[in-house]
Amino acid sequence: MFIQYYGTGAAVNANVDTTHFVIYEWEKRLYVDAWWWMSLGQRVLRGEITLPKYLFMTHCHTDHLMWLPFLIRVIWDGTINIFLTKKLAEKVKQIMYIVWRWERYEKKIETNNIVLHLIDQNSEIDIYDWNIKPINLHSKKVEQYWFQLKWSWKHIVFFWDEAVDVLNRNDLDSYMWCDWLLCEAFCAQQHKKKMDPGGKAHVTSLEAWNIAKQIDAKNVILSHIAEDIELDRSKQIDEMKMDMHSVYDGNVVIPKDGDVIEL
Repeated sequence: MFIQYYGTGAAVNANVDTTHFVIYEWEKRLYVDAWWWMSLGQRVLRGEITLPKYLFMTHCHTDHLMWLPFLIRVIWDGTINIFLTKKLAEKVKQIMYIVWRWERYEKKIETNNIVLHLIDQNSEIDIYDWNIKPINLHSKKVEQYWFQLKWSWKHIVFFWDEAVDVLNRNDLDSYMWCDWLLCEAFCAQQHKKKMDPGGKAHVTSLEAWNIAKQIDAKNVILSHIAEDIELDRSKQIDEMKMDMHSVYDGNVVIPKDGDVIEL
Protein backbone atom coordinates (compact mmCIF):
# COMPACT_ATOMS: atom_id res chain seq x y z
CA MET A 1 0.00 0.00 0.00
CA PHE A 2 1.22 3.48 -0.89
CA ILE A 3 0.32 7.10 -0.21
CA GLN A 4 1.06 9.93 -2.64
CA TYR A 5 0.93 13.59 -1.71
CA TYR A 6 -0.30 16.37 -3.99
CA GLY A 7 0.45 20.07 -4.03
CA THR A 8 -1.29 22.14 -1.43
CA GLY A 9 -0.62 23.03 2.18
CA ALA A 10 -1.61 24.88 5.27
CA ALA A 11 -4.51 26.94 3.99
CA VAL A 12 -2.35 29.88 2.84
CA ASN A 13 1.22 28.84 2.16
CA ALA A 14 3.55 30.14 -0.55
CA ASN A 15 5.76 27.06 -0.25
CA VAL A 16 2.90 24.74 -1.23
CA ASP A 17 3.38 22.10 1.43
CA THR A 18 1.53 18.81 1.39
CA THR A 19 -1.92 18.23 2.81
CA HIS A 20 -3.94 16.07 0.42
CA PHE A 21 -3.24 12.62 -0.86
CA VAL A 22 -4.37 9.38 -2.45
CA ILE A 23 -3.99 6.00 -0.76
CA TYR A 24 -3.57 3.20 -3.25
CA GLU A 25 -2.57 -0.36 -3.94
CA TRP A 26 -2.52 -1.09 -7.68
CA GLU A 27 -6.01 -0.23 -8.95
CA LYS A 28 -7.44 0.28 -5.46
CA ARG A 29 -7.58 4.00 -4.69
CA LEU A 30 -9.06 6.25 -2.01
CA TYR A 31 -8.74 10.00 -2.57
CA VAL A 32 -8.86 12.25 0.48
CA ASP A 33 -10.43 15.69 -0.04
CA ALA A 34 -10.66 17.82 -3.18
CA TRP A 35 -7.81 20.29 -3.07
CA TRP A 36 -7.36 23.61 -4.78
CA TRP A 37 -3.80 23.43 -6.10
CA MET A 38 -3.21 20.40 -8.33
CA SER A 39 -6.96 20.13 -8.77
CA LEU A 40 -8.40 16.63 -8.82
CA GLY A 41 -10.88 17.75 -11.48
CA GLN A 42 -8.13 19.12 -13.73
CA ARG A 43 -6.14 15.91 -13.44
CA VAL A 44 -9.22 13.94 -14.51
CA LEU A 45 -9.77 16.24 -17.52
CA ARG A 46 -6.14 15.94 -18.63
CA GLY A 47 -6.35 12.17 -18.42
CA GLU A 48 -3.59 11.99 -15.82
CA ILE A 49 -5.84 9.93 -13.55
CA THR A 50 -9.11 8.11 -14.03
CA LEU A 51 -12.26 9.34 -12.35
CA PRO A 52 -11.93 8.61 -8.64
CA LYS A 53 -14.26 5.84 -7.50
CA TYR A 54 -13.97 6.69 -3.78
CA LEU A 55 -13.49 10.10 -2.20
CA PHE A 56 -13.38 10.82 1.55
CA MET A 57 -14.26 14.42 2.42
CA THR A 58 -13.08 15.55 5.85
CA HIS A 59 -14.42 19.08 6.43
CA CYS A 60 -15.58 22.31 4.79
CA HIS A 61 -12.43 24.45 4.84
CA THR A 62 -11.50 25.86 1.44
CA ASP A 63 -8.14 24.08 1.16
CA HIS A 64 -9.96 20.74 1.46
CA LEU A 65 -13.25 21.42 -0.32
CA MET A 66 -12.71 24.14 -2.92
CA TRP A 67 -12.30 21.93 -6.01
CA LEU A 68 -15.15 19.54 -5.27
CA PRO A 69 -17.74 21.55 -7.30
CA PHE A 70 -15.47 21.42 -10.35
CA LEU A 71 -14.85 17.69 -9.88
CA ILE A 72 -18.58 17.04 -9.63
CA ARG A 73 -19.20 18.99 -12.83
CA VAL A 74 -16.71 16.94 -14.89
CA ILE A 75 -18.31 13.61 -13.96
CA TRP A 76 -20.08 12.74 -17.19
CA ASP A 77 -20.38 8.99 -16.67
CA GLY A 78 -19.35 6.43 -14.10
CA THR A 79 -19.89 6.79 -10.37
CA ILE A 80 -18.00 8.56 -7.62
CA ASN A 81 -18.73 7.50 -4.05
CA ILE A 82 -18.24 10.35 -1.58
CA PHE A 83 -17.98 9.67 2.15
CA LEU A 84 -18.86 12.71 4.25
CA THR A 85 -20.93 13.84 7.23
CA LYS A 86 -24.52 15.02 6.97
CA LYS A 87 -23.47 18.60 7.79
CA LEU A 88 -20.82 18.58 5.10
CA ALA A 89 -23.23 17.08 2.55
CA GLU A 90 -25.59 20.00 3.18
CA LYS A 91 -22.78 22.49 2.66
CA VAL A 92 -21.73 20.79 -0.58
CA LYS A 93 -25.34 20.99 -1.77
CA GLN A 94 -25.49 24.70 -0.93
CA ILE A 95 -22.25 25.37 -2.79
CA MET A 96 -23.40 23.45 -5.85
CA TYR A 97 -26.69 25.37 -5.93
CA ILE A 98 -24.76 28.66 -5.86
CA VAL A 99 -22.11 27.85 -8.47
CA TRP A 100 -24.09 25.49 -10.73
CA ARG A 101 -27.64 24.74 -11.78
CA TRP A 102 -29.32 22.83 -8.94
CA GLU A 103 -31.21 20.51 -11.30
CA ARG A 104 -27.95 19.29 -12.83
CA TYR A 105 -26.55 18.45 -9.43
CA GLU A 106 -29.76 16.66 -8.45
CA LYS A 107 -29.69 14.77 -11.77
CA LYS A 108 -26.21 13.42 -11.02
CA ILE A 109 -27.50 12.22 -7.65
CA GLU A 110 -30.55 10.59 -9.27
CA THR A 111 -28.50 8.83 -11.95
CA ASN A 112 -25.88 7.63 -9.44
CA ASN A 113 -23.06 9.63 -11.01
CA ILE A 114 -22.65 10.83 -7.43
CA VAL A 115 -23.42 8.60 -4.46
CA LEU A 116 -23.20 10.28 -1.05
CA HIS A 117 -22.46 8.01 1.91
CA LEU A 118 -23.17 9.77 5.21
CA ILE A 119 -20.75 8.99 8.04
CA ASP A 120 -20.43 9.62 11.76
CA GLN A 121 -18.21 8.34 14.56
CA ASN A 122 -20.09 5.01 14.62
CA SER A 123 -19.73 4.34 10.90
CA GLU A 124 -17.70 1.58 9.33
CA ILE A 125 -16.69 1.69 5.68
CA ASP A 126 -15.62 -1.41 3.77
CA ILE A 127 -14.13 -0.85 0.32
CA TYR A 128 -11.87 -3.28 -1.51
CA ASP A 129 -10.36 -5.31 1.35
CA TRP A 130 -9.91 -2.17 3.49
CA ASN A 131 -11.80 -1.38 6.66
CA ILE A 132 -12.18 2.34 7.44
CA LYS A 133 -13.51 3.86 10.67
CA PRO A 134 -14.12 7.63 10.82
CA ILE A 135 -12.47 9.63 13.63
CA ASN A 136 -14.10 12.77 14.99
CA LEU A 137 -11.26 15.19 15.74
CA HIS A 138 -13.63 17.30 17.86
CA SER A 139 -12.18 20.38 16.25
CA LYS A 140 -13.10 23.66 17.92
CA LYS A 141 -13.46 25.41 14.57
CA VAL A 142 -15.56 23.17 12.35
CA GLU A 143 -16.84 19.59 12.35
CA GLN A 144 -13.97 17.48 11.07
CA TYR A 145 -13.72 13.74 10.49
CA TRP A 146 -10.62 11.79 9.52
CA PHE A 147 -10.22 8.05 9.87
CA GLN A 148 -8.23 4.93 10.63
CA LEU A 149 -7.67 2.31 7.94
CA LYS A 150 -6.95 -1.37 8.45
CA TRP A 151 -5.78 -3.60 5.64
CA SER A 152 -4.25 -7.02 5.97
CA TRP A 153 -1.75 -6.54 8.80
CA LYS A 154 -1.48 -2.75 8.36
CA HIS A 155 -3.08 -0.18 10.67
CA ILE A 156 -2.95 3.49 9.64
CA VAL A 157 -4.31 6.41 11.70
CA PHE A 158 -5.04 9.90 10.33
CA PHE A 159 -5.11 12.78 12.84
CA TRP A 160 -5.57 15.69 10.43
CA ASP A 161 -5.65 18.59 10.32
CA GLU A 162 -6.69 20.16 13.64
CA ALA A 163 -5.41 17.61 16.12
CA VAL A 164 -5.22 19.78 19.23
CA ASP A 165 -8.01 17.92 21.08
CA VAL A 166 -7.93 14.50 19.44
CA LEU A 167 -6.35 12.65 22.38
CA ASN A 168 -8.52 14.34 24.99
CA ARG A 169 -11.78 13.48 23.29
CA ASN A 170 -11.21 10.02 21.78
CA ASP A 171 -10.60 6.55 23.16
CA LEU A 172 -6.92 5.86 22.47
CA ASP A 173 -7.15 2.08 22.72
CA SER A 174 -8.27 1.67 19.12
CA TYR A 175 -5.29 3.67 17.84
CA MET A 176 -2.54 1.98 19.87
CA TRP A 177 0.49 0.47 18.16
CA CYS A 178 -0.56 1.66 14.70
CA ASP A 179 1.92 1.12 11.89
CA TRP A 180 1.63 4.70 10.64
CA LEU A 181 0.30 7.91 12.15
CA LEU A 182 -0.35 10.80 9.78
CA CYS A 183 -0.53 13.98 11.83
CA GLU A 184 -0.44 17.71 11.25
CA ALA A 185 2.27 19.93 12.71
CA PHE A 186 1.96 23.69 12.36
CA CYS A 187 5.46 24.73 13.48
CA ALA A 188 8.37 23.84 15.75
CA GLN A 189 7.84 24.13 19.50
CA GLN A 190 10.25 27.07 19.81
CA HIS A 191 8.01 29.16 17.52
CA LYS A 192 4.78 28.33 19.33
CA LYS A 193 4.36 31.77 20.88
CA LYS A 194 4.93 33.57 17.60
CA MET A 195 2.93 31.23 15.34
CA ASP A 196 0.12 30.47 17.84
CA PRO A 197 -0.84 27.01 16.52
CA GLY A 198 -3.19 26.37 19.46
CA GLY A 199 -5.21 29.45 18.56
CA LYS A 200 -5.81 27.84 15.16
CA ALA A 201 -6.58 24.40 16.67
CA HIS A 202 -3.23 23.04 15.46
CA VAL A 203 -0.27 21.44 17.23
CA THR A 204 3.51 21.95 17.15
CA SER A 205 5.86 19.23 15.95
CA LEU A 206 6.75 18.42 19.56
CA GLU A 207 3.07 18.06 20.44
CA ALA A 208 2.55 15.88 17.37
CA TRP A 209 5.31 13.59 18.49
CA ASN A 210 3.85 13.41 21.98
CA ILE A 211 0.67 12.20 20.28
CA ALA A 212 2.70 9.57 18.42
CA LYS A 213 4.41 8.54 21.62
CA GLN A 214 1.15 8.15 23.54
CA ILE A 215 -0.28 5.74 20.99
CA ASP A 216 3.07 4.01 20.31
CA ALA A 217 2.97 4.72 16.58
CA LYS A 218 5.74 2.88 14.73
CA ASN A 219 6.09 5.46 11.94
CA VAL A 220 4.90 9.05 11.60
CA ILE A 221 4.28 11.34 8.65
CA LEU A 222 3.96 15.08 9.36
CA SER A 223 2.58 17.77 7.10
CA HIS A 224 0.26 20.80 6.97
CA ILE A 225 3.18 23.00 8.03
CA ALA A 226 2.54 26.74 8.17
CA GLU A 227 4.84 29.15 6.41
CA ASP A 228 7.37 30.96 8.58
CA ILE A 229 8.75 33.86 6.52
CA GLU A 230 11.72 34.23 8.87
CA LEU A 231 12.98 30.70 8.15
CA ASP A 232 13.75 28.91 4.92
CA ARG A 233 11.78 25.69 4.49
CA SER A 234 14.71 23.30 5.01
CA LYS A 235 15.64 24.99 8.30
CA GLN A 236 12.04 24.94 9.43
CA ILE A 237 11.80 21.20 8.75
CA ASP A 238 15.14 20.54 10.48
CA GLU A 239 13.86 22.30 13.60
CA MET A 240 10.68 20.25 13.54
CA LYS A 241 12.64 17.02 13.22
CA MET A 242 14.72 18.00 16.24
CA ASP A 243 11.48 18.44 18.16
CA MET A 244 10.30 15.02 17.05
CA HIS A 245 13.45 13.14 17.93
CA SER A 246 13.60 14.71 21.39
CA VAL A 247 10.59 12.60 22.44
CA TYR A 248 10.26 9.87 19.82
CA ASP A 249 12.68 7.34 18.36
CA GLY A 250 10.51 5.97 15.55
CA ASN A 251 10.67 6.60 11.82
CA VAL A 252 10.08 10.24 10.79
CA VAL A 253 8.84 11.34 7.35
CA ILE A 254 8.07 14.88 6.18
CA PRO A 255 7.03 14.45 2.53
CA LYS A 256 7.35 16.87 -0.35
CA ASP A 257 4.75 17.43 -3.04
CA GLY A 258 4.44 14.40 -5.29
CA ASP A 259 6.29 12.06 -2.91
CA VAL A 260 5.17 8.46 -2.78
CA ILE A 261 5.57 6.63 0.54
CA GLU A 262 5.17 2.90 0.99
CA LEU A 263 3.07 2.19 4.06
